[in-house]
Amino acid sequence: MNNNVKSKADDARNDALVADQTDHPGEPIAVTAAGALPWRVNKDKLEVLLIHRPRYDDWSWPKGKIDPGETVPECATREVWEEIGLRATLGIPLPPIHYHVAAGLKVVHYWAVDVDGAQLRPDGKEVDSVMWCSPDKAATLLSNPSDIAPLEHLVAAHERKELDTWPLLVVRHAKAKPRSSWTKAEG
Repeated sequence: MNNNVKSKADDARNDALVADQTDHPGEPIAVTAAGALPWRVNKDKLEVLLIHRPRYDDWSWPKGKIDPGETVPECATREVWEEIGLRATLGIPLPPIHYHVAAGLKVVHYWAVDVDGAQLRPDGKEVDSVMWCSPDKAATLLSNPSDIAPLEHLVAAHERKELDTWPLLVVRHAKAKPRSSWTKAEG
């Protein structure tokens, strides 16, 4: 990313840290949300997907508020599905952002999501269009400056070749018996 974008990203990241650690110590979080930074590599170049929300006339990442009984990762995958029609598998976690809304302090948790060839379909209501672009262009289009901090981390992970993820299955051979039948401790 160019120096101007890095400076803007540094300012946004610092603002998010200040909001979390200094400006509002102990302030309760009024709104919890989650979302994703969809990404792909096109012709050896990293691209990210921005969404346009007509209600706010802004460019952002797919995200939304957590529903009762829902975990933060479940919220992120649901929002990505609802807004752009992608069955997301969450990748690496990205730094959350903090900012104020009418209800109080809002925290948004983000993950990287590899879109590699998936068909996207904006829902037409919350999201009227999507745009693939370079991280530098995304940094200039994002309406909320704090949205740049997770972008900066996504780019850094890409540069370190740490964006790709793989499932790891851990299987243990065992025969289940009631605990009362154990004659000695597991070991």
